[in-house]
Amino acid sequence: MCRKTAAMFLSLALLAGPNTGWSQSPGLGSPSELVKGTGDSGAPTPAADGDGTENAEGSSGSSAEDLAGSAGELDTIPVAEPTPQMPVGQGDERPTDQLAEVIVTAQHRIENAQKAAVPLDVVDGSDLQNAGIVDVARLTEKVPALVSNGISNFVRGVGTFSQLGYTDPAVAFNYDGIYIGRSTSTVGMFYDLQRIELLKGPQGTLYGRNATGGALNVLPEQPHIGESSGFLNAGYGNYDFYNVEGAINAPVGDSSAVRLSMLMTRNSGFNNDGTADKDIKSIRLQGKSELSDDLTVRLAGDYSHIGGVGGSNTYVGSAQYNNQTGQYDYTPSGFSPSEGLFSNASQAFRTNIFLSQAGRNFDPLSPYPYSDNDYYGVNAEATWTTAIGTLTLIPAYRYYKSDVVVGESFTLGSVDTGKQESVEARLAAEDVGIFDYTAGLFYYHEVVDSDGAVNQSAVYARQYYESETTSGAAFAQLRMHVTDAMRLVGGLRYTKDDKNFSGATDGLAMVCTLKLVGIDSCPAGQLFEFVRTPEEQPFAVPARGGLPTVQIPGAEIVIRQFTEEQAKLSKGKATYRAALEYDLAKDSLFYVSAESGFRSGGISLAAGHETYKPENILAYTVGIKNRFFGGKAQLNLEAFDWEYKGQQFSHLGADANGNLGLIIQNIGTSRIRGLEVDGKALLWRGMHIGTTVQYVDSVYKDFEYDSPIVDVVPILTTDNSPPPRLGCPSTNNQDGKAYHVNCDGLPGFNSPKWTVNLSASQTIPIGGYIAVISAETQYRTGYFVGFEYLDFEHQDSAWRSQASLSLMPGAGAYLWSISAYVRNIENTRSLQTANSQNNIDSVAYSEPRTYGIKLGIQF
Repeated sequence: MCRKTAAMFLSLALLAGPNTGWSQSPGLGSPSELVKGTGDSGAPTPAADGDGTENAEGSSGSSAEDLAGSAGELDTIPVAEPTPQMPVGQGDERPTDQLAEVIVTAQHRIENAQKAAVPLDVVDGSDLQNAGIVDVARLTEKVPALVSNGISNFVRGVGTFSQLGYTDPAVAFNYDGIYIGRSTSTVGMFYDLQRIELLKGPQGTLYGRNATGGALNVLPEQPHIGESSGFLNAGYGNYDFYNVEGAINAPVGDSSAVRLSMLMTRNSGFNNDGTADKDIKSIRLQGKSELSDDLTVRLAGDYSHIGGVGGSNTYVGSAQYNNQTGQYDYTPSGFSPSEGLFSNASQAFRTNIFLSQAGRNFDPLSPYPYSDNDYYGVNAEATWTTAIGTLTLIPAYRYYKSDVVVGESFTLGSVDTGKQESVEARLAAEDVGIFDYTAGLFYYHEVVDSDGAVNQSAVYARQYYESETTSGAAFAQLRMHVTDAMRLVGGLRYTKDDKNFSGATDGLAMVCTLKLVGIDSCPAGQLFEFVRTPEEQPFAVPARGGLPTVQIPGAEIVIRQFTEEQAKLSKGKATYRAALEYDLAKDSLFYVSAESGFRSGGISLAAGHETYKPENILAYTVGIKNRFFGGKAQLNLEAFDWEYKGQQFSHLGADANGNLGLIIQNIGTSRIRGLEVDGKALLWRGMHIGTTVQYVDSVYKDFEYDSPIVDVVPILTTDNSPPPRLGCPSTNNQDGKAYHVNCDGLPGFNSPKWTVNLSASQTIPIGGYIAVISAETQYRTGYFVGFEYLDFEHQDSAWRSQASLSLMPGAGAYLWSISAYVRNIENTRSLQTANSQNNIDSVAYSEPRTYGIKLGIQF
């Protein structure tokens, strides 16, 4: 880090003077102390509950007058603070002349976020409800560092495009303290939440493998012992949208409670053809019991069903290689983002595109997509306070079955089942002499079975496999209080991964045989259809290992290639953290850290690319967190420098046998540097503003790979694939088997250089009622969402804004609220995924402008 950056941070610390509000000492007291402050009279205010741990779990008990506008506070969890769509009862007299305190558990201990010496964004569960966020895709509106299409998550350009069961994510997704191995299994979890935490950068010590970009923690609201309460929120809007979310909390005796939570949300398709809809049904049941003063046990089970049509793309255009000019001729579709792939206009566009390899035009795209996915989970958490520290045990089991057909510029579908078992045991203690420590063991086992097919009209492949992963880890992190103001932190984790893989790709390819005599067209040929096995094609295909066949009268020659893979992989890796924490002033924390992380290597079902290595990242961070003016203002700064090596790059392509498969290679090395500034202020009673500005400079220092020349029939040179259509320069290798592609110097994927979030919320008393006006906006500069770096894969700079108006009573045991909202006021349809297959370009877009009303009651 440069000296100017450090000097700037130190000068900010000098501004952080004494604060009359609550402050945090190096050793945290009980969670109930974390919500104490001084009211207008200067006297300490009590915690909302008699049981302090309930506050740490996100319970709230304020009157509606204390609504200080949590909307727009992008990284705060207002403890004991209500929100427009979640009114709460009376009882908390927490001061309204200070910013709310934030309680997090990102480092496996309860602490104030302003005292957590890690880069961290937090979104409160009620803020998610207010914004109507039910998946990771729209969470990006609240978290500048995150870019996501709902499945593939990127933090500052670190992430992965692959969603297959034998690949791993680069941003660890943890639900209720449980690592979720499949990113496709994370839908349907965003309801009745305490909060979401995003740790930015590698988390190799406390979270381990597959957290090179960071860790996303989704934390559900837990049962509140001794409390009878609940809430119900219902909303209706355009696109036939409805949303029902609720929870009931009931005591069981004096030391136990149960909590039942549910979500139903649905909208019709955002696209003209009915695609891009949403249909989620989820339920969660928890029981919690304080078996003794030292032992607390919580049991939980959840189920989600994801149905409907699912997402779909829209055609952007098509390209044809011109042999005379040596260039690609491009035909734009002229479609709006809401056209979809299955409208009459889209099917007409598709059937006018010539498929050179088959010598005829494309058929209409089919079949129509669908989703039919079920997810189950059971887990437990036991916390036992002992003489040597607090022991936490988290066992879990999860299972899913997914049956989907997806429409892009081609059709793919699969039936997948997966199960995972995991257990984590942690022992943590504070004030052991001058030390605090956390140590633990982690075990994870996962089995994924998949049977799927991909149809690209002239190329077809069935891919089936079983992938098994067994991972174990031991970790420890030690914090030493050198002085009252300075602490040193060191952490180490060792992970051992064992992977077993067995699978095959059974592929078909065709080419027009009339090319042998100089004729470029086979108009009577039949193209491949989307079917589950090669034998189900509507015409004769070669037997596995047999000779090619020829369509009569179509004149298409059809070949069959079979790739089988059985492999084992075992790899161990150590990761570490080293940090310095220093209290420059009472409300000013300075920290500097270095932390490493890795994403597991693996086995790929592609001949010539059977295995790939782990990717590694090393992150340097300097940060400062400040409170000013008696807790009325907050300013946090973070500077980061990441070295990202051996990036796993995945893309569809032809393997060494000519089969269509997912090619995974370690080819990316990048440098990611930047700065994030986050500020909040309470300007006057009820008026909150927030601003976050992030600058990211992500550049590939080394990004080169070979794009193979596809040759379906070796004796026929006219069927060889033309030069790759890319935004990077490429040259034909001397062996004539591939083009060498060089993308050095280009920006990282899903990594906008500038992101700006602005928010404001004003509470207005009106007689015996409270009105809340909230608005927020986000601006992002342009970035690429696809690896080819083509123009259509570039998301241009854009604003995205939302606003709401809410009304509720000022007080009462049973509080209601009514709200009106509009989201995405500009109707910005941002790119979520971009795909080019057979040089047909298509894009999946984010949600359009939506509006509606919401009703809520809490009791």
